[in-house]
Amino acid sequence: MAFELYTDVALTRDMPELGLRAGDLVKVVDHHIAPDGEEGYS
Repeated sequence: MAFELYTDVALTRDMPELGLRAGDLVKVVDHHIAPDGEEGYS
C-alpha cells in the first residue's frame, strides 16, 4: 500500500517501543527503502 506524503494515517498495530497504539493518528513524512528492498514510511 502506498501512502501520499504529509497525510494522516491510523496505525493498525501497537508500537509500544515508540509509545504508539493501534488507532493513533500519525503523519507520513518520508518514504524509504531498506537495504533488503522492503519499503517503509516514517
